[in-house]
Amino acid sequence: MTTTYDPFHPAYLDKTDLREEMDRVFDLCHGCRLCFKFCTSFPTLFAAIDEHDDQDAAKITDAQAFQVVDECFNCKLCGEVNCPYTPGKHEWALDFPRLMLRADAMRHATGQVGLKSRATTAVMGRTDLMGKAATIAAPLA
Repeated sequence: MTTTYDPFHPAYLDKTDLREEMDRVFDLCHGCRLCFKFCTSFPTLFAAIDEHDDQDAAKITDAQAFQVVDECFNCKLCGEVNCPYTPGKHEWALDFPRLMLRADAMRHATGQVGLKSRATTAVMGRTDLMGKAATIAAPLA
């Protein structure tokens, strides 16, 4: 397992390594629960883990884990404002928002995202093109 949030690290996009890190972070978050009120990712995560009698974060399915990823909108309130386990503050070096970005990057790199998501990223990611289109459409608005 690699605790890395560096996109140039060789293990950054490795699915097995990512899942081990997600299990570690999810287990720590489940034990703490200080962040449950910040976004829907956390109630979804806690409900998925609570389904199991032993409350083992490693037993949640990939679909449940990636639902948590999809529900995170990366506001960073959980990590920068509330989390006592962030890098530099604690030895566990937990960074939930950056882990969600890593998981999303892995899905895009391995083609595990749907056509709608790929199209949205392809169009909305081209900011110059979007600016030109908005400039043309401004008089109509």
